[in-house]
Amino acid sequence: MRPSRSFRIQGKREQKTILREDSAKPERAKTDSAVIYSHRKNTFPFEIIEKDDHIIIKEPTNNYSHSKIEVIVPSDIKTLDINNKSGDIEMTNININDLKISSLSGDVDIDNCTIKNTSITTTSGDIDIVTNSDISYLYIKKTSGDCDIICHQNIARMEIRSTSGDIDIVTNGDFVNYNIESVSGDIEMKINHVEGINFTYQSISGDISNRHPHVDKNPLNIKNISGDISIN
Repeated sequence: MRPSRSFRIQGKREQKTILREDSAKPERAKTDSAVIYSHRKNTFPFEIIEKDDHIIIKEPTNNYSHSKIEVIVPSDIKTLDINNKSGDIEMTNININDLKISSLSGDVDIDNCTIKNTSITTTSGDIDIVTNSDISYLYIKKTSGDCDIICHQNIARMEIRSTSGDIDIVTNGDFVNYNIESVSGDIEMKINHVEGINFTYQSISGDISNRHPHVDKNPLNIKNISGDISIN
């Protein structure tokens, strides 16, 4: 059995990165374990480096602006590491263990993926996550931009640090620990199918509401300097 491998995608400016399981697009380069498509006509402006158990897809220094890269991720890839300076990142229908995204500017959109551990760090841009699978650990650190998370199953552990922007979260079932820190922006959470939560908060300005009774489990800690907090 081939051991699991990992992707590292490094982008420059104005690049849109799309990752999915199956598609058919022109202008492709094929490694022994991945198919990468470029959406620039008649050219493939990305360098592919295979080293040990890693595949590195890198845009050259001469910088193709407004380019788009599409990666079809095979089933034996269990780790994705995306480092993008500027540009949107879209992921659909991917089943992996670990995801790490670092982006200076651009939206992050994750739809219908199965990812056990997710780490997202962005400076500017919205983050949207919709999943039908359990999440073991979710870490998000962002400077500005809204964050919308819809998990139709369970998020066991979650940590979110935000400077500016609203945070909206939907999740289900008991959890191990949630920590959310924000300087400015409203925080709204909908936690379904729990008998209660252990809710603690710190706030300077903004309204606080919580419909859940207090229990000695499901610890939720929120620190928000300015903005409303609503827990339903």
